[in-house]
Amino acid sequence: MRIAVLSDIHEGLNRKNTQTDIMALLKRWIASHLPEVFIIGGDMTAGPEKSLALLNQLQSEFPQIKFLFVHGNHDIYHKDSKSAYEILLKFPGNLGNGPVELDENWVVIGDGGWYDYTFGITGYTEEQFTLGTFNDFTWPDKIYAHWSGHDYEETKRYVAKIEGWLNEYRKKISLWSHMLCPSRSMCYVRMTLVGIFSMR
Repeated sequence: MRIAVLSDIHEGLNRKNTQTDIMALLKRWIASHLPEVFIIGGDMTAGPEKSLALLNQLQSEFPQIKFLFVHGNHDIYHKDSKSAYEILLKFPGNLGNGPVELDENWVVIGDGGWYDYTFGITGYTEEQFTLGTFNDFTWPDKIYAHWSGHDYEETKRYVAKIEGWLNEYRKKISLWSHMLCPSRSMCYVRMTLVGIFSMR
């Protein structure tokens, strides 16, 4: 099975910075390689409606390919990030809707995830991470992403959801999240470049 992987497309930002139609470039690559599955690891663009539209566009133009997706932090930039998350769940290939079995041997499990402060640089308190400001710089997620709960609570919610799915399957698992890890107990390597490989 040929599987392509891409993360951090940032369509709007990269189109502006490179003066290139990023989606046209991506579509040419897809048409040239035609993977059976294409996993998008988050940050299509900024905001859920735009990200959903781009995902639907890809699936519509390449119906023979199974597109799978986990949201990134930029995808849920919204006045209510829970609402943004629910908007993105409208995409059928969103792994937040549940695991996807590729064949009798492999299942893909994932969700966007959120911040696990245990990966933070030592010497800073949880309060400082929560504030997200250092000198004159504030981390953009603190400005544009708005969850009702604390980062810790949101991370815990993702971990519980993913762990529940992991416990359901006794086959080979491909685990995906936009964040580094949904928790230290579930670390994995997230590919961030276009790649194509075979699963056996």
